[in-house]
Amino acid sequence: MSDDTKAENNLEALFAEARQVPARPSEDLMAAILADAAAVQSELGTPPVTQPPGRFSLRIWQQFVSAIGGWPAFGGLAAASMAGLWIGISPPAFLPDPVEQIYQISSSEDVLAYNDIDLVTWLGEEAVE
Repeated sequence: MSDDTKAENNLEALFAEARQVPARPSEDLMAAILADAAAVQSELGTPPVTQPPGRFSLRIWQQFVSAIGGWPAFGGLAAASMAGLWIGISPPAFLPDPVEQIYQISSSEDVLAYNDIDLVTWLGEEAVE
């Protein structure tokens, strides 16, 4: 149907011919690249001043704020952190208080026992047994 060996021999001949040619750029190309590199280096000027290690850098905060998405994202992160702290310190009435559970104390006897409330029933969903 097809002669695969003939096609392979043709490819091998092309590869052998390509291996004989040295893979070096021309002198004109190298001169142009080096001239462009020298022009870019001369435009850079002096290197940036860096702070000695161990000193606090404002740049670290700038990198952190940039990494999380800017000041709006930083504000959202701060708001969520404060809301979590507030809910953790003073949980809503329908959530169990972790301090009361750890130390088995209750602020009053009027409060429903949290262990008697089935969360599925409280949410109004049917319990699958």
